[in-house]
Amino acid sequence: MMKRGIAGIVLALAMVAAGCGSQPGKTLQTYGRGKTPPPTATLGEDATLALYPSNGATPIYTAHLSRGDEYGFRTEGDQTVAVAGDKTIPLEGKLTTSWYWKKQKGSE
Repeated sequence: MMKRGIAGIVLALAMVAAGCGSQPGKTLQTYGRGKTPPPTATLGEDATLALYPSNGATPIYTAHLSRGDEYGFRTEGDQTVAVAGDKTIPLEGKLTTSWYWKKQKGSE
């Protein structure tokens, strides 16, 4: 019984350590808290993008964008936000160290 509990803890730690690899899709852009955000990018084709926190497997925002739409991260005032077309998404979560825009399967 004790081995099963330890195995569960090891599995949970491995999943947390996997970071963005545990989230579905192809990573297009990453922003790490406290760093200068990378320049925003423009989509070359219609796609569904999802914004994931590094400490979660569920997207905090999903956007269906068209070719030519902008996505990524930018600084607004004293905070960094995620950008998806004409929407801005606040980056919340005190324990989150980074965020990822991922292109979802089926839109590749």
